[in-house]
Amino acid sequence: MAMIEVRVPSFGESITEVTLSRWLKNDGDLVALDEPLCELESEKATSELPAEQAGRLKIQVPAGSVVAVGDVIAWIEPHPLASPEVPSPDALKSQKTLSQKLDEGNEEQEAPQPQVLASPAAAKLMRETGIRLAEGSGKKGRITKADVLRAQQTSTTPQPPGRTERRERMSTLRKTISKHLVAARNTTAMLTTFNEVDMKNIMELRSRYKEAFQQKHGVGLGLMSFFIKACCYALKAYPILNARIDGDDIVY
Repeated sequence: MAMIEVRVPSFGESITEVTLSRWLKNDGDLVALDEPLCELESEKATSELPAEQAGRLKIQVPAGSVVAVGDVIAWIEPHPLASPEVPSPDALKSQKTLSQKLDEGNEEQEAPQPQVLASPAAAKLMRETGIRLAEGSGKKGRITKADVLRAQQTSTTPQPPGRTERRERMSTLRKTISKHLVAARNTTAMLTTFNEVDMKNIMELRSRYKEAFQQKHGVGLGLMSFFIKACCYALKAYPILNARIDGDDIVY
């Protein structure tokens, strides 16, 4: 059998190129039919590209590259070990006997952990944030991006001390959103909105401790201290608010 080309599929009439965000398999790995090979990011969504044939994967384009629709990003070489074979009746009987023996010997061992299902966007966000979820709110427990965002918001993991900087390349989807936001700012009338907040609890807290605070630290307890505290909590939950854009990179 001839090698099969792995081409970038069409994502719609308006989309001509996508970003190959990452490979789910390594070069030279054996892949099964319909097994996810890589993640492709368009201006609208992130999707997985399945294998059209079982065989050995030959990667042609590295992760992080921008590729056009229809480009060949890999080859799949037919391989006998990647194709499922129908076992004989004797082999099935022997396999069943061996399985029973293994089950009897491993009754007291810990059961294997179930495979965690996550959408491509959720899996990418979990890699970026380090959050691990065992189950989500999607169908059959599938983890969604909203599940990861909720877990990130409620996370209380302490951050390491010091001020560090890291760069992350913007996805095609985020670059499109950024471009549209800048265009909207330059072409539409911008308005200022005001939100009212009930400060009763903070005022009572300040009145209760302002004298003790003055005696201990030698300075008055102002309202700005509470505002800064709230901002610190917000930045821990959403660190991208403290980031900047440098070319095609997000600098945290």
